[in-house]
Amino acid sequence: MIPSNSGDLSRGTGADQRADRPTCRPAVLAIAAGMSLLSQPAWAQVDLPLNLQPIGVPDYVVAGVGLAPDYLGSDDYTVGVAPFARFSLDALGDRYISLLANTVEVNLVKDPNWRVGPAGVLRLDRSDVEDEVVDRLQGVGVAFEFGMFAAYEIVDPEDPRDRLRFGAQFRHDITGVHNGWLIDASIARSFVLGESTTIAASVGSTFASGDYFDTYFSVDPFNSVASGLPVFDAGAGFRDVRFNLVLIQSLSPSWHIGAGANYRRLLSDAADSPIVADRGSADQFVFGIGGGYSW
Repeated sequence: MIPSNSGDLSRGTGADQRADRPTCRPAVLAIAAGMSLLSQPAWAQVDLPLNLQPIGVPDYVVAGVGLAPDYLGSDDYTVGVAPFARFSLDALGDRYISLLANTVEVNLVKDPNWRVGPAGVLRLDRSDVEDEVVDRLQGVGVAFEFGMFAAYEIVDPEDPRDRLRFGAQFRHDITGVHNGWLIDASIARSFVLGESTTIAASVGSTFASGDYFDTYFSVDPFNSVASGLPVFDAGAGFRDVRFNLVLIQSLSPSWHIGAGANYRRLLSDAADSPIVADRGSADQFVFGIGGGYSW
């Protein structure tokens, strides 16, 4: 986020101030290093968990810490850390690489409103969870989902913190872990509350294939015997609906802090799975705080 051009925290947005931005190669290296900071599996099992990044600035790095479910559907919570970053790929910052915890997007379109390009989610394994019954289930390995994203963004030319975004992702597992696909859609709106304060809210939902549901929410006969949970065959459907609220405070043109919460309600067979209904909760929360630097 950048403060209003009329305030003491204002900064220019001309190409002359963006000439020294990182090139693509260090940006990719930084993204890879940032994803390695996902020290707790919970932060990388829940895609798009919480947006703690500043709004309206072309380049930034942010470190976040907070509470997230032990696994998607758990009622046990664990502390984790997550990185957020954005690096411009051209002088004006129209093309970029962004990192939101375990989600990466690369915008390849030079347009004031459209953002289109490849997207990926690193979903860590489900193993060694706190719930002793779910822990008896056969573990699920690390998955990487790759696909495309598209978004249309309306930005206030007077203050780029004030914006409305419609976005969607399509991703397919390319690691053979769940062999499924997901479609994620969201609407996000950020409001300027003052010279250095912004509030951002979003609502979204995810539809997933039967293969994805089967891997993360089914209980086959073998796992039923191992865990004592009833046999359950999960099918394709809407996985969840979620709401996100974040407050960003700029301390200076370059330094920012943020805090927020995410509520996710699991739906259909995700909510009905004994992994959730018997041992966890369909109500999922993520709470986080973060701080970062922009340029």
